[in-house]
Amino acid sequence: MFTLMMAVTYRCNADCPYCYAKNSRRIFKKDMSFIDFLDITNKYIKEGGKNINLIGGEPTIWKNINYAIIYCKLRGVTTTLITNGLKISKAKPDRVMMNVSHYLDPKTQKLFLSSIKYYSKNKIPITLRYNISLETKQAEIEKVKNLAITFKANDIDLDPIVPFEVEKEMGEKIFKTASFFISFGVKCRLGNPIPPCIFSDNQREYLKKNAKLFFRCNAGEYMLINPDGKTISPCTKMFLPKDISELQGSFSNVSNVYKEDLEKIKNKVLQKCLDCDYFKEKKCFGGCMAPRVW
Repeated sequence: MFTLMMAVTYRCNADCPYCYAKNSRRIFKKDMSFIDFLDITNKYIKEGGKNINLIGGEPTIWKNINYAIIYCKLRGVTTTLITNGLKISKAKPDRVMMNVSHYLDPKTQKLFLSSIKYYSKNKIPITLRYNISLETKQAEIEKVKNLAITFKANDIDLDPIVPFEVEKEMGEKIFKTASFFISFGVKCRLGNPIPPCIFSDNQREYLKKNAKLFFRCNAGEYMLINPDGKTISPCTKMFLPKDISELQGSFSNVSNVYKEDLEKIKNKVLQKCLDCDYFKEKKCFGGCMAPRVW
């Protein structure tokens, strides 16, 4: 069974310019009720589910976050808290993913450092999510590397901001950034599906081996539960809400629910993608598909 993404709130205590949840926030203004959380979690467990990612918005500002983490622990479910690092959860998740943008901002750095110290002190495995673009400077990359080493982060989730236009330059940027982290013994993985054509053969093979590079967008092979507890989406970044009743009582039906929609979205690519063997063999769908529905 796939990892279940639970968007317990789309409210946030930050205002990141590239946030995927901004559109969702306008639609889902209320937080998830704890009753809905329990109901969904119990159904997921009944189907054999064992991993829940608590996301937002910012999940730590949800009033039930600590109860949710404790309940999952009692039921044997592994929780990953995906957070901006400006607030902690008092209950301890099994893992935490922290977006480093608030470490890099002098206005919020102190809050972020307080949070990462808390998670590190409590021996909670830490992943650092790092959003990069062509404008990302080497000095900033150095800071993130030092942060990862200081707090013994498990790895860095390197997440290129999509969509990006200059493909070969972006491929070079991704490769240089990932290989830089790896050269210092910091594990790195790519958090988004990346088209293989933006890398040279050597770069591609290196990233596949060392940074878990993957090409194929897997939207619809897992799902997100929205805060209303009654609608789902095919991934965290793709806003395509459907009523949860369309699952017909089983989370494993999510691929059928979105099959027709995703087939249409997959084909909204450049001609060069349609002519590419990776696309024809369904190994790549032109990178992250979410921007095609934004």
